[in-house]
Amino acid sequence: MGKAMNEFHEGKLSLRQISRSWNIPKSTLQRRLTGKVKHSGQASGRPTALSQSNRTDLAEYLKDLSRRGFPLCPLDVRSLAYRFSVKNSCGGIGSEKAMMAGRFWLNGL
Repeated sequence: MGKAMNEFHEGKLSLRQISRSWNIPKSTLQRRLTGKVKHSGQASGRPTALSQSNRTDLAEYLKDLSRRGFPLCPLDVRSLAYRFSVKNSCGGIGSEKAMMAGRFWLNGL
């Protein structure tokens, strides 16, 4: 997306030509160029419960457990993710009653 925007600012091609060459919808590219969408990441949906660094830390911990011979089943991963979010003060990742992250959270990984 950034390269397509740079190409437009150089003024070599029209917006329609750039959208075709980069296979980006013209309206999407136009919204980015006019500033209606500020960042280059995904613009729709709710913000994630865990920050990128927290997700990376959790993923590395799960991979380390698996490498050491302790792979976790989905229920264990959900429980661990909930405890991780509570410890790191990240709310909205699961149920206090069940003390685990939701199944849709796990499917969204």
